[in-house]
Amino acid sequence: MAGNNQKKTEYIFNTVDAGMNVLADKPMVVNSDGFELLKKLLQKQTRKRYCYMIS
Repeated sequence: MAGNNQKKTEYIFNTVDAGMNVLADKPMVVNSDGFELLKKLLQKQTRKRYCYMIS
């Protein structure tokens, strides 16, 4: 997923929450609200054993 960095974290969250896979470029987070949203997503998906982050 590439595009608007201001909304990218929200797009990632909504896409994964809908059950789809995401391949996102950097930066995935550009502010503290986005960081908290990404942390929430990673915690949720890690419990499901579906989350991979490569930097």
